[in-house]
Amino acid sequence: MHDTARAGVLGPVRGALYLAVAVTALLGRGLTTWTRVGALAPVLSGPPRDPEENCGSVAH
Repeated sequence: MHDTARAGVLGPVRGALYLAVAVTALLGRGLTTWTRVGALAPVLSGPPRDPEENCGSVAH
């Protein structure tokens, strides 16, 4: 079930948290390369897909 109002609020919050993690990983001191790469993985994967886009066997 997709609630448009809730998604409208939680989507930007989620994006902001991903960016905060990415910036912290890039600017943080004493972090290993693998920690930095791992923290950037969500950013590199791009925006989340539309849940209505691939609904499996549900006919539209």
